[in-house]
Amino acid sequence: LVTVLDADAWIHSFYIDELNRVIAGDRSALKNRIFAPPIIFERNWRDTASATRIQDFCWAALAFQNLNGRSGIGFPLSVYSIPLRVCIDVGYWDTNPESIAEDMHMFLKAFFKTQAKIRLEPIYVAANLVNLQDDTLFKTMNARFFQAERHYRGVVDVPYALRQFFSLKPSMASFIALGKTLEAHILPPTAPFFMMLAGPYCQLLHWTGHRFAGRDFFLVMWTQAFGALGLLILIGVIVPFEQMRRRTNKIVYDRENPSPWYFLYYIWIANNVWQFLVVPYVLAGFRWLLPFGHGHYRVAEKKVKTSQNLDTPSSDARVAPREGKAGPQRDTQLSMAPSTKASPIQ
Repeated sequence: LVTVLDADAWIHSFYIDELNRVIAGDRSALKNRIFAPPIIFERNWRDTASATRIQDFCWAALAFQNLNGRSGIGFPLSVYSIPLRVCIDVGYWDTNPESIAEDMHMFLKAFFKTQAKIRLEPIYVAANLVNLQDDTLFKTMNARFFQAERHYRGVVDVPYALRQFFSLKPSMASFIALGKTLEAHILPPTAPFFMMLAGPYCQLLHWTGHRFAGRDFFLVMWTQAFGALGLLILIGVIVPFEQMRRRTNKIVYDRENPSPWYFLYYIWIANNVWQFLVVPYVLAGFRWLLPFGHGHYRVAEKKVKTSQNLDTPSSDARVAPREGKAGPQRDTQLSMAPSTKASPIQ
């Protein structure tokens, strides 16, 4: 197995233990599985701006809900383990600018190159990552914006998935993979308009005495329902993620959880969907229309003070900002969390 992880990611030995247990129970998994854990941001969140912190948590929550599905089709984020045999069979990783979303792109490539045989196997031992942080609030918010723009350049996986989809014989699995790709890149920049603007605006029209009939009435009601449903789905994504996050803090990383009042910070979503989602998504999509600059991007600064209670030296670790070129690149490794107790996963 080859385990790929972001430079700021800690993976606990429990992850390796659980990975070994799954493989020991089904050796065929080494031929048709990619393994991935959920992610959390617990290394420095108490020191970071609440707006950028909540954006990272929502990012991790969406990745968490993506892991669980009967189809076994989903996308890893930041950390995943892939059999070396699969790497060889599909021609390893692509290194062109179009593969900038390397984790998602690698799953799609492996899935389509193996005739839709690859599946995603969740390993429920969360990897621990670092929230983006700079010297000032303004610099931190600015860096998070450009990090989001870099993430959303992965929208180029939509035409890649379409091209690969039509190269295969149609199957339910390939339809699901294409549908999940479209979902991942169409809903984020469009759903906020229904949830934050169109839905409330239609309700306001009702309150001000406007009357609708026929097709207009149907469209207004559908818009309101879609916006309300989006909010319910968002809550249904965040609550299980927070439950997983708190259990992971307590059982795996032996860290103290925040008080329940912490949930009030999620009100930052009302700002973040525009500042860190819609606007950078539009910018990222527009960049792909330009005939230059596809392989250049800026990696944001991350700082973290490692903690004594994780059995690591107390020091400042820092990844300096740099310019990336042509294809996916990982940041400089900060540190790894050693095992401090026996695995509770049996």
